Amino acid sequence: MGLFALNPAYRFLTDLSGDLVESEARIFLSGFFEAMGTRAVHLAGPPSTDFIDLIEKATGIPFDGTSDREEVLVTEAAARACAARLKRCYQVPNVSRGISFGLDEPPISPRNRWHLFLHRGPLPLLSVTITDGSAFRPPRMWEQVLINTGAAHVVWNRKVHCGTQDNIYLLRKRQQIFPSSTSRSTGEAIEGGVLLRKLCRDIALKNGQEEVYRLSSWQWAQRRFLRNFDKLLIKQVGTDKLTEIFAAMGIDLNMWLRASNLESAVVQTQK
Repeated sequence: MGLFALNPAYRFLTDLSGDLVESEARIFLSGFFEAMGTRAVHLAGPPSTDFIDLIEKATGIPFDGTSDREEVLVTEAAARACAARLKRCYQVPNVSRGISFGLDEPPISPRNRWHLFLHRGPLPLLSVTITDGSAFRPPRMWEQVLINTGAAHVVWNRKVHCGTQDNIYLLRKRQQIFPSSTSRSTGEAIEGGVLLRKLCRDIALKNGQEEVYRLSSWQWAQRRFLRNFDKLLIKQVGTDKLTEIFAAMGIDLNMWLRASNLESAVVQTQK
């Protein structure tokens, strides 16, 4: 039986500048460590020399991270150190990047190895991932801590997505259309994504939707939720404006709407 990674928390970004990535990652991890009741964080050391050689040959980009060493830090110091490491990670177009750590124990197996990933694309995103999702046993009320502190925009606990309706809507669309770091990461594409996020937030507030919403994992419930928000978006923004925004992001309106079907196949985006 294979391992299935789990991504329990996400935070959207407004751009991919190094300073913003670092500051947002620090906020995200500080909240995550608090929600998990973590006392100390074990930061992983650099990959093996063979792995570094493989990465450099495959990408043609020098690996920047060999100076990182194994460390055990209290949570606030660890959040700063992890965020700084993420900022230093090498960048490869259309490839997500990340760093590894363990909560209160060394990250020596899939059951305790966590990752902080930066996903590129028109809707830049941070996520925390555990390699073996079956080992995830969070404390009670952990998702409320992440949402209430503003550290995460969406939390997933296998049963529900928790967050504001606009953030859940954008995350589920992103997962279908821009998985990981696919599609454009240009300034124009990201500006389009930022504008789309603002419009979706305005729609949620205008329609009096709850600040914190729980969306069931049932496919029929998710499809209904996405299609209802699609209708609000088209009604209140208009197809002409949406066509312009999606063109900047590298897709078209039909692609965006098809993603509400939660198709198993990835919706193909333009290069």
